[in-house]
Amino acid sequence: MNNLWTFGCSTIAGCELGSNCSQDDITRWWLDNTKYKNRDDFLKHTNEDYLQAELLFEKWWQYIRKSEEPLLSYGGQLAKNLNRKLVSKAVSGCGIDRVFYQLLKYKDQINWDVDLVITELTPVYRYMTYEMKEKSNQQLALINDYEIAKYAPSNSTFDYLYEGILIRIQNEFPLVKIIDSGQVTETVKYKHYTINNDIKMNTLANENITNLMHTRYPGGHFVEDIHKQFADRLVTLL
Repeated sequence: MNNLWTFGCSTIAGCELGSNCSQDDITRWWLDNTKYKNRDDFLKHTNEDYLQAELLFEKWWQYIRKSEEPLLSYGGQLAKNLNRKLVSKAVSGCGIDRVFYQLLKYKDQINWDVDLVITELTPVYRYMTYEMKEKSNQQLALINDYEIAKYAPSNSTFDYLYEGILIRIQNEFPLVKIIDSGQVTETVKYKHYTINNDIKMNTLANENITNLMHTRYPGGHFVEDIHKQFADRLVTLL
């Protein structure tokens, strides 16, 4: 059986998946821990106070015991649909620089003649530091001390760095398929690098708003149904 290699961050890593929480379970958790019944209501009424949200979501992580299941992510669903073995090298919290680093690290283990390799676009404002090289990425979105703005690269600098790494991935690994799952805010900047510009996970979530009480888990990742639908749509593009 040929392999499907996946690179990227928590979405394709299957973060929050495999907890066996039903839609009713999620509603109960929200009502037990807040006065709101879903994630959207909570963020709207707390003015998207992410510090408060992080404290609350830590309770959720403990509740599901940090559940992560790559086989249930859209990458795992794609492997199933294509009758391939999933080899997941996705790292929760990573940025595009780690994706490139991982591709360099595993390139000699990939059989480029028969294996399929995909990566997703990660959020832009993440980067590796030397000390974190083998662990995770720094995430500026989670830094609440605005003093960092005095020393951190500007948004435009991050954009240029991000696109530069995408160009290197395309040049050095032309067989890698780049997927936009809907995590990048200004996707239009990068649409000529990705294979799917008409369908994203967030658009699927909007389509399912009437038949799914929760399209996302409390921690923000899409539920298994959205992953499966996304994989079903991607099959024809690979």
